[in-house]
Amino acid sequence: MGMDLRFGRILLGWAMVILVGPGLTGAAEALGDPLAWAVQITDQLRAGRFQEVEARFDPALAAALPPGQLAVVWASLEAQLGPLQAVGEAFVAGEEPVVQVRQPATFAGGEVDLLYAFDDRGRLAGFWVVPRQDPPGEAQADASPPPYADPSRFVEVEVTVGQPPYELPGTLTLPRGEGPFPGVVLVHGSGPQDRDERIGPNRPFRDLAWGLATRGIAVLRYDKRTFVHGPRLDPTQVTLEDEVVADALAAVELLAGRPEIGPIYLAGHSLGGTLAPVIARRAPELAGVILLAPMARPVSQVLPEQLAYLAQVDGQVTPEEEAQVEAFRTALAQAVSGAVAPEAMILGAPAAYWQELDALDPVAVARELELPMLVLQGGRDYQVTEADFRRFQAGLASRAGVQFHLFPELNHLFMVGTGPSHPGEYEDPGHVAPEVVETIARWITHLSRR
Repeated sequence: MGMDLRFGRILLGWAMVILVGPGLTGAAEALGDPLAWAVQITDQLRAGRFQEVEARFDPALAAALPPGQLAVVWASLEAQLGPLQAVGEAFVAGEEPVVQVRQPATFAGGEVDLLYAFDDRGRLAGFWVVPRQDPPGEAQADASPPPYADPSRFVEVEVTVGQPPYELPGTLTLPRGEGPFPGVVLVHGSGPQDRDERIGPNRPFRDLAWGLATRGIAVLRYDKRTFVHGPRLDPTQVTLEDEVVADALAAVELLAGRPEIGPIYLAGHSLGGTLAPVIARRAPELAGVILLAPMARPVSQVLPEQLAYLAQVDGQVTPEEEAQVEAFRTALAQAVSGAVAPEAMILGAPAAYWQELDALDPVAVARELELPMLVLQGGRDYQVTEADFRRFQAGLASRAGVQFHLFPELNHLFMVGTGPSHPGEYEDPGHVAPEVVETIARWITHLSRR
């Protein structure tokens, strides 16, 4: 979880994401040239002309992002990814319910898309910082399969998770041969993530799905609600239930109705891992729970800690970086304190969202479960650290049926690296480490044979 770029995402934070307001209509004809608007806004952000960008806000976005808050958001972004170095050609990514324009942006520490939404009067109705995505109709470079995956040993079936108005496209990866097979539902980290949890060239959820299916375990992965329906969501009303829990429960229900599937397991990564015990408490179909890099401590402690780490990872902390960390810490403390209205937008999310997440004690919830659990952690993970892993170990020490594995060389994506972890390494092509896939497969296979 941590500072996730996709409502977050696995490298930035919720501070980078300002959701579009509700009730907007299509705007393509009225705008004239939304691409030119997007390019101009990017130039203004790059030059620090935030008041000019704020002057473009529609009323809903102005309420969600008060004057001065955009400067904090942009400063936090550059504190984590470094300065903006180059931009690519903007393209229209969608026209319903608003015109959405993406512009590729290359920062010193990674590549993202700046995603803008314009209402029917040409005003800026939403702003996201999201993972890179190819323009519509452009062939996507297909990442090579991990060496431990054998595509001849499984097939993939397209499915739909959930019900109207928030149906989600998904992929069920099924081993070839006679079932029923153990099944796993993968639950993403925070933000608008696709079914592969793709970041840069890396697709950790596809790695897990293909690796486990090669070993006789079916896997369901799906695009997240904020990825598919983000522009339709009311930013002031977003909850953990809306963002993660409801759709994960629907995915479990879908698997439970498939004749090819036997015992069902839930595997949550980052925010998904943090919420996995909450989901499991409401899913009687589950036979076990896997937590990959779950946060154990309050979000008001973890996120400022992340930003402080990123400020010093280059060996020095400037006064500007110190000020950014403190401003972020102050804003988050205000959000979780209850001193502001629940719908007040703080760092791109309503105060009620931060309060709900900060009050959650996933270790206590996990302790109440009677299901087998597997907790995995990367030793080089700076987003959810070993401190969270050790808190889970201590909190579940008296509980039978829980296994813990720490992988010293792995980062938040459970990929191998060396030296201090940093956002830029997520742009290096890699795969989920084979020992992670093997650990999960052995654990599930053992339980399913009992």
